[in-house]
This record gives sequence, structure tokens and C-alpha cells, in this order.
Amino acid sequence: MQLQTFAEYALKEVLSRKNNKVIKVLSAGCASGEEPYTISIILNEMLDFQYSFKIDAIDIDYKMIEIAKEGIYGQYAIKDIPGEYLERYFDKIDDERYRIKEVVRKNVNLYNLNLIEDRTYEILDEDYDFIFCRNVLIYFSDDIKRKLIERFYIMLNEGGYIFLGHSESINRITSAFQIVKANDFILYRKPL
Repeated sequence: MQLQTFAEYALKEVLSRKNNKVIKVLSAGCASGEEPYTISIILNEMLDFQYSFKIDAIDIDYKMIEIAKEGIYGQYAIKDIPGEYLERYFDKIDDERYRIKEVVRKNVNLYNLNLIEDRTYEILDEDYDFIFCRNVLIYFSDDIKRKLIERFYIMLNEGGYIFLGHSESINRITSAFQIVKANDFILYRKPL
């Protein structure tokens, strides 16, 4: 549902005022790659030929990044994907496994990086339109959360959005973001 809100609300809103034709997304804590690949599928569906996109996906777990690079998923991971998208964006390996097609993978850059290390921010861009950091902040102290949110704020374009997990909030950490309600979700937008 949150990714639907990204596609139907936040993406359309950002596109309505975007000057350049490149959409940039950061998936922080991407695990085995389902999130960045799903975002890539959404952008492939939603953007017309005049736009391009780049997704940087990071995770601290090297093994998860290696799984993401393989792009092979079992029945559980693909169970909610509509048949037409499964056919369009996945190659069937056997009765149990599917591989993400190159059209999805080509715009996703996978990195084994740690969110709390300075080196990470030397590698990543500073002009993202969207940052997904869902169900990651819950693992950090308030002090580290504050530092991460400050970094994300700097990395976002004006009017860019940060997506957090359902149980996460940054209201106690910062008042720098505008709170936007869409489809029963709370989104955080960097002011224009």
C-alpha cells in the first residue's frame, strides 16, 4: 500500500514540478533487493520515455546484497505480483524460482554499505527525489536516528519525500520535514 502511495501520489507530485528528467531514489536497508526492484518496476510502468531513473540500494549485510545481485526470488517473494507484471519483468527459472529481468535491474545500483559510516555518504548522491528507509530506524538510538535523518534531509531535493516503516516516526527527532497525509499514510516531504 505504501508503494502504491508512492506511485499514485508522491511520484506524480514530484514529476509535476521536476525540471530535469532524472528521478533518483535511495533504498536504505534494501535487504535482498525486493524493495528497489519493486520501485524499479513501478518507475518502468509510470514514467514515459522522456524520463530516466536511478535507484541506489544499500544494505549492511553483504550476503543480502549478493542475493539482491542474483535477483532470483522464490514463490513467497513474488506471491503478490500480478501475472502481467510477473511475465513482463521476471524470467521463470523453474516451478519455484524467478529471476528479475535486465530492464528492472539496469537502473538499480547495489552497495554493501553501513548507514552510520561517513564513507557511505561519500559514495551516495546528494540529490535524491525519494528516500526509502523502511523498518531500519527502529534499530538505532535516538542520537543515531537524528544524525541519519539530518543526512537524509541534506540528500533530498526540495520537495523530495522520505518513506519510513509503519511504526516509525521522525516527529520527535526533527520538525524540518512537512507532514503529508496520502492514502492513510504519513509521508515526510522536504519543504520546497
